[in-house]
Amino acid sequence: MIKKGKYLSSILLRPDATLKEAMLKMNKTSYKIIFIASKNFKLLGTLTDGDIRRSLAEGVLPSSKIANFYNKNYHYLTKKNNNDQNIKKLFVQKKIFSIPLLNNKKIIGFYDIRDFLNISNKNTIILLMAGGYGKRLMPLTKNTPKPMLLIKGKPILQIMIEKLRTQGFKNIYISTHYKSNSIKSFFGKGEKFGVNISYLYEKKPMGTAGSLKHFKKFNKNKNLILINADILTNLNFNNILDFHLSHNSDLTMAIKNTDVTNEFGVVKGDGIFFKNLEEKPITTVNINAGIYVLNTKVIKNIKFKKKIDMVNFITNIKKTKKKVIVYPLHENWTDIGTISVYQKYK
Repeated sequence: MIKKGKYLSSILLRPDATLKEAMLKMNKTSYKIIFIASKNFKLLGTLTDGDIRRSLAEGVLPSSKIANFYNKNYHYLTKKNNNDQNIKKLFVQKKIFSIPLLNNKKIIGFYDIRDFLNISNKNTIILLMAGGYGKRLMPLTKNTPKPMLLIKGKPILQIMIEKLRTQGFKNIYISTHYKSNSIKSFFGKGEKFGVNISYLYEKKPMGTAGSLKHFKKFNKNKNLILINADILTNLNFNNILDFHLSHNSDLTMAIKNTDVTNEFGVVKGDGIFFKNLEEKPITTVNINAGIYVLNTKVIKNIKFKKKIDMVNFITNIKKTKKKVIVYPLHENWTDIGTISVYQKYK
């Protein structure tokens, strides 16, 4: 089915737009592409979700013009060759998700892969890490585990599970430790929430990667998305999964670009000679967003005898020459880690 009208206008931009405008437009739709067109709708190029994230990973600023980054060598169809067979062939051979339809070089619509191929993420495993003590949120977490704190009347964990369900993910594991019974009694096996929930209980904390040992038994390689259960994000997890698969990655880590303000004035000098003083400088860094996609095959050679966190887990994977890449988030993302942050959202 061809997408026209409001569907097409929702992902059209002029070449003088910025990456930030492209990100905002893309976040409002379920599509992972922006079509760049002139005033008279002549198609100039395409900008994919992957193009944007690669640019951000390389340090490009969101204020940069998309004219420097969009792809001018794009695949397209015309009215003469837009039959179902050609559409499916193009999707499969070129590994793309959206195909523009042109008439005299002008874009009149596009095709979305989901209307033509049986795409399913039902074989993808979700692992939600919900076993932490939430010490920085005391006394709020004295009787309630952090993932069960309410945001607008719903537990943080429920918000995440409902988001995953609407995106097509049904097979969910929850790793628990602290106040585990309150999580199990609330969610049960997941029937009320339209998902299948299994629990991995840790008698003692085994680190942020400790629960992965339970997936060593998988005979077939599966994709697993590991998510910290105390975050709020509007990320479409299908996008990071597609990014992981399209790059043939063994492990993909989501990162978030954030500004860190130094609370002190920073003095710069040359030996004992003063050069300048910068008052409370702001440094932009990439932080770990607590979201990962990995192939279960990489777990098999990892030793889990002791407590292991994700940093050590990824380091061990890198030692075995596995491919580890990063996925820059431009979506909203918040770690509910402190009382001050929680108060803003509850």
